[in-house]
Formats: sequence, C-alpha cells, structure tokens
Amino acid sequence: MSDEFFRGLKTDIRTGLPIEHVKSERETLEEGKLESDVSVGLTLEHRLASEEGKFFVGTVLERLERRIDDLVNNDPEASALLSLFNTLGGEIQAGRAASARLAKVRLKRQSNVLPTE
Repeated sequence: MSDEFFRGLKTDIRTGLPIEHVKSERETLEEGKLESDVSVGLTLEHRLASEEGKFFVGTVLERLERRIDDLVNNDPEASALLSLFNTLGGEIQAGRAASARLAKVRLKRQSNVLPTE
C-alpha cells in the first residue's frame, strides 16, 4: 500500500483542514479582494474623470509641483542635477537651431551652384 494511505490527508498545520480546502478558500478570498480592488479602481476612475475630479487632480498636481520645486531648490545635489539637465537642454536647443541654420545655408549654396534654365 502507498505511504499516503497510512499518513492520511495532507492538512494545513494552522487550521487542521485538508490543504485542498485551505487552498480553495484562500483563492476565493484573493479573488474577492481582486474584485473589490477592481470596483474601487473603476469608481475612482469615474470620479476623477468628472469636472470636480479634474479640478482636484489639477490642484493636487500644482501643490506637488510647488513642493518638489521647494525640495529641489533646498537640496544642493538636486539643484546641481537640475542645472545639468537645463544645461543639456540648452545645448540641445542650440544644436537644433544650428542644424536649421546650416540646412538653410547649404540649401542656399546649392541653389546658387545649380544652373538655372
């Protein structure tokens, strides 16, 4: 005879219930939690899509941006990193402007080189 026959059903140590029963109960609880989370998420999404919700989100974002600005301005490392990004952004913009000017110069030069009919 098999060893499982003599050992009996596998049971959960905490509850004393068969493991299969505990697993299905746990899965049912997890599924209920997920359904609840979906419901809450959909409700919040609907509320935030309303005019009042958009106003609320806008107000919170404004305050968050101000707070982040305050934190960055009072943190030397963050200020240095922000300065680095601003410098890089300026250099990128200068490069784009130079590229546009260069394209105009070359187009003008090509139009002067091409024979006219």
